[in-house]
Amino acid sequence: MHDAFGSELERVGWKYAVELGQGNRSLAVLQAGRRPTLEIDDKYGRLQLRFDDPDPPTYLSVTDVRFFESDQVTIRRDAVNDVARRLRGGVDAYLMLGLARAYRAPNDDRKRHWLQLNGICLADRPVGDRP
Repeated sequence: MHDAFGSELERVGWKYAVELGQGNRSLAVLQAGRRPTLEIDDKYGRLQLRFDDPDPPTYLSVTDVRFFESDQVTIRRDAVNDVARRLRGGVDAYLMLGLARAYRAPNDDRKRHWLQLNGICLADRPVGDRP
Protein backbone atom coordinates (compact mmCIF):
# COMPACT_ATOMS: atom_id res chain seq x y z
CA MET A 1 0.00 0.00 0.00
CA HIS A 2 2.92 2.31 0.62
CA ASP A 3 3.99 1.90 -3.00
CA ALA A 4 0.62 3.30 -4.07
CA PHE A 5 0.08 6.03 -1.48
CA GLY A 6 3.63 6.96 -0.57
CA SER A 7 5.53 7.39 2.64
CA GLU A 8 2.81 9.68 4.06
CA LEU A 9 0.60 6.63 4.61
CA GLU A 10 1.10 5.59 8.20
CA ARG A 11 -0.25 2.98 10.55
CA VAL A 12 -2.67 4.35 13.14
CA GLY A 13 -3.83 1.56 15.42
CA TRP A 14 -5.66 -1.03 13.31
CA LYS A 15 -5.91 1.16 10.20
CA TYR A 16 -3.88 3.36 7.86
CA ALA A 17 -4.20 7.09 7.30
CA VAL A 18 -2.55 10.13 5.78
CA GLU A 19 -2.29 13.39 7.70
CA LEU A 20 -4.76 16.12 6.79
CA GLY A 21 -3.88 17.69 3.45
CA GLN A 22 -0.88 15.40 2.85
CA GLY A 23 -0.15 12.77 0.21
CA ASN A 24 0.21 12.74 -3.55
CA ARG A 25 -2.65 10.40 -4.50
CA SER A 26 -6.03 9.49 -3.16
CA LEU A 27 -6.93 6.42 -5.27
CA ALA A 28 -5.18 3.21 -6.28
CA VAL A 29 -6.00 -0.24 -7.63
CA LEU A 30 -3.79 -3.03 -6.29
CA GLN A 31 -3.75 -6.77 -6.67
CA ALA A 32 -4.08 -8.29 -3.23
CA GLY A 33 -0.74 -9.92 -2.46
CA ARG A 34 -2.00 -11.33 0.81
CA ARG A 35 -5.34 -13.06 1.18
CA PRO A 36 -7.79 -10.57 2.75
CA THR A 37 -10.94 -11.52 4.65
CA LEU A 38 -14.25 -9.77 4.06
CA GLU A 39 -16.29 -9.70 7.26
CA ILE A 40 -19.12 -7.99 9.07
CA ASP A 41 -18.35 -6.59 12.49
CA ASP A 42 -21.71 -7.37 14.10
CA LYS A 43 -20.82 -5.41 17.23
CA TYR A 44 -20.72 -2.15 15.27
CA GLY A 45 -22.66 -3.19 12.16
CA ARG A 46 -19.76 -2.37 9.83
CA LEU A 47 -18.40 -4.12 6.80
CA GLN A 48 -14.62 -4.38 6.73
CA LEU A 49 -11.74 -5.98 4.91
CA ARG A 50 -9.17 -7.58 7.21
CA PHE A 51 -5.54 -8.43 6.58
CA ASP A 52 -3.82 -10.71 9.07
CA ASP A 53 -0.78 -8.56 9.65
CA PRO A 54 1.59 -9.78 12.37
CA ASP A 55 0.37 -7.39 15.06
CA PRO A 56 -2.19 -5.97 14.98
CA PRO A 57 -4.30 -7.01 11.99
CA THR A 58 -5.31 -4.29 9.54
CA TYR A 59 -8.96 -3.35 9.03
CA LEU A 60 -10.25 -1.22 6.16
CA SER A 61 -13.79 0.13 6.06
CA VAL A 62 -15.69 -1.02 2.96
CA THR A 63 -17.72 1.53 0.97
CA ASP A 64 -18.41 -0.61 -2.14
CA VAL A 65 -22.13 0.05 -2.84
CA ARG A 66 -22.63 -3.47 -4.20
CA PHE A 67 -22.48 -4.76 -0.61
CA PHE A 68 -25.31 -2.51 0.58
CA GLU A 69 -29.04 -2.19 -0.01
CA SER A 70 -30.34 0.98 -1.67
CA ASP A 71 -30.45 2.72 1.73
CA GLN A 72 -26.60 2.56 1.72
CA VAL A 73 -26.71 1.25 5.31
CA THR A 74 -28.15 -2.27 5.29
CA ILE A 75 -25.44 -4.80 4.46
CA ARG A 76 -26.26 -7.36 1.77
CA ARG A 77 -25.13 -10.46 3.63
CA ASP A 78 -25.64 -12.68 0.58
CA ALA A 79 -23.10 -10.65 -1.43
CA VAL A 80 -20.67 -10.48 1.50
CA ASN A 81 -20.90 -14.22 2.13
CA ASP A 82 -20.39 -15.01 -1.56
CA VAL A 83 -17.28 -12.82 -1.89
CA ALA A 84 -15.89 -14.00 1.46
CA ARG A 85 -16.26 -17.62 0.35
CA ARG A 86 -14.53 -16.93 -2.97
CA LEU A 87 -11.65 -15.12 -1.25
CA ARG A 88 -11.19 -18.06 1.15
CA GLY A 89 -11.16 -20.33 -1.91
CA GLY A 90 -8.16 -18.49 -3.33
CA VAL A 91 -9.76 -16.33 -6.05
CA ASP A 92 -7.45 -13.44 -6.93
CA ALA A 93 -8.70 -10.02 -5.86
CA TYR A 94 -8.05 -6.50 -7.08
CA LEU A 95 -8.65 -3.83 -4.47
CA MET A 96 -9.81 -0.31 -5.28
CA LEU A 97 -8.44 1.71 -2.39
CA GLY A 98 -9.06 5.34 -1.58
CA LEU A 99 -8.39 7.96 1.04
CA ALA A 100 -11.58 9.27 2.61
CA ARG A 101 -12.34 12.92 3.21
CA ALA A 102 -10.60 13.96 6.37
CA TYR A 103 -12.46 13.22 9.57
CA ARG A 104 -11.61 12.70 13.20
CA ALA A 105 -12.06 9.08 14.16
CA PRO A 106 -13.31 8.21 17.64
CA ASN A 107 -10.49 8.34 20.19
CA ASP A 108 -8.19 10.19 17.77
CA ASP A 109 -6.77 13.64 18.40
CA ARG A 110 -7.08 15.05 14.86
CA LYS A 111 -8.62 14.74 11.42
CA ARG A 112 -6.93 12.38 8.98
CA HIS A 113 -7.59 10.90 5.54
CA TRP A 114 -8.35 7.24 6.37
CA LEU A 115 -7.64 4.44 3.90
CA GLN A 116 -10.75 2.54 2.83
CA LEU A 117 -11.83 -0.12 0.35
CA ASN A 118 -13.95 1.56 -2.33
CA GLY A 119 -14.39 -1.57 -4.43
CA ILE A 120 -13.24 -5.11 -4.97
CA CYS A 121 -12.94 -7.06 -8.22
CA LEU A 122 -12.53 -10.82 -8.24
CA ALA A 123 -10.81 -12.64 -11.08
CA ASP A 124 -13.48 -15.33 -11.49
CA ARG A 125 -16.57 -13.13 -11.99
CA PRO A 126 -18.03 -9.79 -10.88
CA VAL A 127 -19.36 -9.19 -7.38
CA GLY A 128 -23.07 -9.93 -7.13
CA ASP A 129 -23.31 -11.99 -10.32
CA ARG A 130 -24.45 -15.57 -10.04
CA PRO A 131 -23.13 -18.39 -12.26
